[in-house]
Amino acid sequence: MTDTKRPLIKIEPSSTDRILDMTAILGLLFMVAATAIYYPKLPQIIPTHFDFAGKVDGWGPKWSLLFLPALGAVMYVGMSIAARYPHTFNYPVPITEENAERQYRIAVSAMCWIKMEIILLFTVLDWQILQAVLSKDARFNPAIVLAFVGAIVLTTAALVVQAYRA
Repeated sequence: MTDTKRPLIKIEPSSTDRILDMTAILGLLFMVAATAIYYPKLPQIIPTHFDFAGKVDGWGPKWSLLFLPALGAVMYVGMSIAARYPHTFNYPVPITEENAERQYRIAVSAMCWIKMEIILLFTVLDWQILQAVLSKDARFNPAIVLAFVGAIVLTTAALVVQAYRA
């Protein structure tokens, strides 16, 4: 079966997928709420970039903080829509009538995991920037970013292995 003739199967999200989705929504809501609450208290210029030691090495206007919640919302919506069309994804194995449902379930689950991890990363980044500004200690913990990036890489690797095994 060619990639253009993949079976069209509607995949219902599992209970785990729903929990991951709700976690992403809560993270997104927290990020939006925290930004809205603290935005009026922020100075006109805020830290926008930190080096590997957690020290500020870039400054910008306070409206630049709106980028994380906005990008998070766009990514949440985009990834949620994409998850409805697993037959269009790239797979590490050929998709057949026999394996399509298993592969699509793994792909939808992967989308839920990665969406949640990215949204929570953005939420933590937003919160850390707010805390750095409001506490007047413009520092950032780079280990948090590395932990999230590591989690995203490990999740992706685990799901690729799962796809090969399925």
